[in-house]
Amino acid sequence: MPWHDLLSLVSGWVHYPFDQRFGIPDEVRSDVLTFANRMIQDLADISRQHPGLQHELKATAEHAGLCIDVTLDPEFEALHQRLDTDEEIEMMKSGPLDSIVEFWERRPIEEMTRRLSRIESEADLAGISYPRWSPYLCAKLAKRVPDPGAVADRFMEDGLPADLVGPFVLRAAKVEQPRWEALVRRCLDDNRLRGLGVYATATHPGPPPGLLSIALDAAGDYARDVDAWCLREEVPPATLLQMFCSTNARLAVAAAIGHWCGSYTWTGPVSKVWAGWRQAFEKLLGDADGRVVRIGERGAEIAGERERRELEIERYGDVHGR
Repeated sequence: MPWHDLLSLVSGWVHYPFDQRFGIPDEVRSDVLTFANRMIQDLADISRQHPGLQHELKATAEHAGLCIDVTLDPEFEALHQRLDTDEEIEMMKSGPLDSIVEFWERRPIEEMTRRLSRIESEADLAGISYPRWSPYLCAKLAKRVPDPGAVADRFMEDGLPADLVGPFVLRAAKVEQPRWEALVRRCLDDNRLRGLGVYATATHPGPPPGLLSIALDAAGDYARDVDAWCLREEVPPATLLQMFCSTNARLAVAAAIGHWCGSYTWTGPVSKVWAGWRQAFEKLLGDADGRVVRIGERGAEIAGERERRELEIERYGDVHGR
């Protein structure tokens, strides 16, 4: 039986005595919990080498008020610790404590890769997807390591996920390391990392034309992401204009809607970007659509969210899958 099925069985058994719908007598509840304690301890004993399972079994036992003997891995626990709301906000804002980051920073790239790979695989074995703080660790590490491109290269070779590879690729691109374009091309060629490659290219202030062409060809498959990047004004004007003029309707609409929603307070003269935005919609929707022409004439002084969404869905369906 797979471990995740065993963990589900144990969790169901432990929760059963506390379900008030069943009206379980106290003596039966006591017997169920006694058996659960033995069952969890047996599983803990045979899974000592798996920190994710130890982590989950300990949490299950604590939920039922049981005490078991487990072997916890401090590094695994640091990257999967449960935090209260304020602590979570601080983690998302600032990342792990400097003492934790410095420990990882001192590691050779090979050891860093091997250790993170093990932690990720152990979390997968135990079915742990949250909390997971390794992406925030990598975001902080990428700003500290001397060669982020080398780390990204090694992470990709080992098959680490995009949210761990990404910070190092983006850092290499930002400081324009000699290998950054090759790294992004590798991402674009990899189904698992293609979204990262599109993002790294689309948000770069001066991407090579050939690389940008490849990225924009793939960008229509990431319409929801493109919408968000444009809304956050992460896409530089030159790239934004190319998105507006794309023959891929999903890409053009996503970019236009994102830029529209993100720039709704703009009241200055119609800029080159806004002129391109209007041209894109006129080209895609047709000059006969009076609403679009009127909106274009008003620049960014536009209608509300409902009209934006209705217009988008009416002409192209729900391009974001929402």
